[in-house]
Amino acid sequence: MKKLQLKTQKEVQGLLTETGHVLTLDDIPDILELDEYARRVTSKGGDYSDVYSWPILCGSLILRPLTLGKMAWFNQCAMKWFEEEQSTITAVLAFLLSVENSEQFIWTLGDRNQAKAAIEEWQKMVDATESEMASAIEKLVSFNDQDGSAQGDGVDSDDGPLIGLLCREYGQSPKYWLYEESVNVIRALIDDHVAQINREIHASNRMSRGRGVAPIKTPSMDATLKFRKKIVEIRERWESDQ
Repeated sequence: MKKLQLKTQKEVQGLLTETGHVLTLDDIPDILELDEYARRVTSKGGDYSDVYSWPILCGSLILRPLTLGKMAWFNQCAMKWFEEEQSTITAVLAFLLSVENSEQFIWTLGDRNQAKAAIEEWQKMVDATESEMASAIEKLVSFNDQDGSAQGDGVDSDDGPLIGLLCREYGQSPKYWLYEESVNVIRALIDDHVAQINREIHASNRMSRGRGVAPIKTPSMDATLKFRKKIVEIRERWESDQ
């Protein structure tokens, strides 16, 4: 069997943990269908060939794309605690990108001393240099030129209405969008959503002038929606089997 897309592997593993399901041969068609949707989203023929931003290997570290929750913690806490310590800021970001995407874990680092102690303990196991970590971070995180805060190319970590829109349009819970999905994926979904609205406005204007035109979803948008619906379908089936 071909190697599954990284996104497929992550979602299937999460579903197995969540439902307690044991994989059988009967599950293969569903997983392959899910993987095909993931491939379409990330393929060069779509609008966002790099939408999921693959993890980067930095020494023995695996640095993963930024999430909204991690971005919020960095901007609200780390930037305030370590603003005069550039080397510590680099270590904080590398630390954030290498640890689990967990609300409980991130927000237990509730003060400067707790955070610094956790990062210093983590640094004992790191074999990458500061320059190597900084280079890797540049590929995964965008920064505000004015204050140095992390940003998501138009995706704001403090934007409650954004989370509401994502839940309404694409399902999942607020915690999922804050702590599981990457900022890059969210940016791509929002861009597609805005483009779809613009196409519908354009179509409406043409219809009002007596010209018919149907709004068309982008390939990446269509594949993403099918990917999400398939996850829900698999979850419901696996839960019913228990």
